[in-house]
Amino acid sequence: MARYNIQQKPALFFILASIMLSAFYSTVSILANDVVEEEILVTATRSAKLQSELAIGNIIITREDIERTNAADLADLLRFQAGLDIGRNGGPGQTTSVFIRGTESNHTLVLINGVKMNPGTIGGAAIQNISPEIIERIEIIKGPRSSLYGSEAIGGVINIITRKTQDTALSTELALGSFGSKQITTNSEYRDQDKFASFTLDWKDTDGFASLREQTQDRGHDSLSLNLRAGLNILSQDVELNHWQTSGNTEYYGFDTSAFTTGPLDQDFNNAVTSLSVGSTLLEQWKSNFIIAKANDAINQNQLDFFFFPTPQKDLVETDRLSFDWQNSVSLQNVELTAGAYFEREKTESLSFGSAYNDKTESKAVYFGADTKLFGLDSIIAARYTEHETAGSNISWNTEFSYPVNSDLRLGITAGTAFRAPDATDRFGFGGNPNLKTEESTSFSAVLNWNSRVGNINFELFQTDIDNLIEAVNIDPVNFIFQNINVAESQIKGIELGHKILLNEWSFETTALVQSPKNKLADTDLLRRARRSLSTHVVRNFDQLSLGLQLLASSKRVDIDAVSFGAVKNSGYVLTNLTGSYDFTKNLSMQAKIENLLDTTYETAAGYQQAERHYLLSLRLSY
Repeated sequence: MARYNIQQKPALFFILASIMLSAFYSTVSILANDVVEEEILVTATRSAKLQSELAIGNIIITREDIERTNAADLADLLRFQAGLDIGRNGGPGQTTSVFIRGTESNHTLVLINGVKMNPGTIGGAAIQNISPEIIERIEIIKGPRSSLYGSEAIGGVINIITRKTQDTALSTELALGSFGSKQITTNSEYRDQDKFASFTLDWKDTDGFASLREQTQDRGHDSLSLNLRAGLNILSQDVELNHWQTSGNTEYYGFDTSAFTTGPLDQDFNNAVTSLSVGSTLLEQWKSNFIIAKANDAINQNQLDFFFFPTPQKDLVETDRLSFDWQNSVSLQNVELTAGAYFEREKTESLSFGSAYNDKTESKAVYFGADTKLFGLDSIIAARYTEHETAGSNISWNTEFSYPVNSDLRLGITAGTAFRAPDATDRFGFGGNPNLKTEESTSFSAVLNWNSRVGNINFELFQTDIDNLIEAVNIDPVNFIFQNINVAESQIKGIELGHKILLNEWSFETTALVQSPKNKLADTDLLRRARRSLSTHVVRNFDQLSLGLQLLASSKRVDIDAVSFGAVKNSGYVLTNLTGSYDFTKNLSMQAKIENLLDTTYETAAGYQQAERHYLLSLRLSY
């Protein structure tokens, strides 16, 4: 196997990427004749907003993008996106973290159709369990959004919109791949003038590979995912039911004896989000939407915990959350006003790593936003007051201003605050401290966006400062006693340069990122976050054939080794995927993918190997 490293020369790396993008743009701009279509994004403001009018960093991943990449899970979709670092503890289904622009993994809020799915126990959302086959579209905000969505939205928001409409009434997809991978997906749809129903069922199974270094036994994963969306208009009310659920089993390596050795383990998981919304038009300019939602996140260990308990027990963690969200939108001349109220009741239960708790927490909030256009200036102002049962009160806000210098060039600045309330494991788990404070952040950014008939160039400077970060401090190394304390501070500074081009049947998208994610007090780099990365997507469409190339170059990152528990640096790497699709007929198509084309040896979490070169072939039949 080969290993590719990126040299420690950030200035040169960024300059070369900039020259490459600018030169390429100059070369093809006189040749292009395609018009770039405007994308509409809702997550940024809770109302429809043109992507080009936003100053905040954002990404939209469409259903077409998802089908082209043939990704195995949400993490595979996200890892080629600019500003997103992925840390995966092994193979399919195993714990996976996403870091947006250098912030912590639990500083990313993940929504399913606008409903929070992050657990109230520990860590970030289980993105490794989300199948791309149930996703219609993904909207990503790179920056604080606690003003609209509350806790966890420090680094940003990932909103997953599940499949609702399709081109055909029924479709089936079969896929086979390396590591004994098998997949069957079925979609169906019914639509009438004032009602619709959409159904997706996806089953996956893989033998996996030996992901923990120095181990040889394959660790597999299987899952069954269901997505159901149905709606109708009754008595002038738009009523919609959404239900997403995934469950299955994941095998992995973990600690299972008092000798602290690794052994083969497995756990069952279940993730579900259900919501019922009622939308009303109260006046011509006033629209109201009420959502009641329930979310569940559960993991049950299938082996006994021998190390921490005199009497063997099975570990489990579970979150049940009930929420109510009432949003009102008023459209006036040059002004869009949004105001709402939010209530959440969360129940968490855990028996893990020698600690047990059963906790209930309530949180309530009111929020307000204004989107205005005055004197050619687009401005967005949002604020939220949150009253959290254990973390107290918090006021978070966002301001964004952007100005179109001309039809092609737009300048913008943003500022905002965000927070994360300590979760139940922070307070009651191993090293728990009920007196923890809320983690808080302040962010700034400046952006230049140049749009034309060819595509666009986006240049952004950003900085985020985070205070009261929670860390586990070893207060008794002899007896292995830790306590969670608000002791850390971090600062992330960065520059991002992106470029997107449409050239007849070609599509090019490249982004270069240089960032400095620092622990301010210790003057060290934050774990698992690369200082430099470069991602490129190239697509060429023919009459019936489409070919795609994905490339990701990531620099070294510091980490804690999962085997030796020592401080290490994960080597930089270059990852390349090759994809292709062929339409035999209007109703029959084939997709193929070679992942890790260069057969690179790499780790995104120290001690856990990633997959070698592997293959996937699928056949899609629609009716």
